[in-house]
Amino acid sequence: NIRTYIEFLVTGCSPAIPSTATVLSATLRVYATALPAACRNEDIFPVTVTWTEAGITWNTQPFGTALNNPASGYTAQMQVGTACGTNNAKGYVSGWAVTNDVQKFVTGSTTNYGWMIRDDAEGSAATETTTYEAKDGNSATEDPQLTISYIDG
Repeated sequence: NIRTYIEFLVTGCSPAIPSTATVLSATLRVYATALPAACRNEDIFPVTVTWTEAGITWNTQPFGTALNNPASGYTAQMQVGTACGTNNAKGYVSGWAVTNDVQKFVTGSTTNYGWMIRDDAEGSAATETTTYEAKDGNSATEDPQLTISYIDG
């Protein structure tokens, strides 16, 4: 089982997103360098406690090491894998609509600790791995992207 933790500093956007803004849409895209042969559901969950890139390991991750934890409450789900109708080839995969989470981050009603991405059914007998490129990958053209559309006023 592999989980991905990712965070964007929404308060660091340029131009800055005002705390009074209404987020119309927010979508996360990540660059997949390896996809499973089967079509898998990948869930994205908002993280509720602090973590650091240098300090996170399987044993210290915010959601703990129990499989399928949390059992529910994901923000969005998308299918990934070579057998899927979409998100079936290496490159950017997209489909996690994180609008509500980003709205809460912008207004400050929820602290932004980013998201955790995991397979919907961890513990599969078959190896079904999706590998995503990190911010410190080989190319800026493969960096994770969070696109936000908003209005203020």
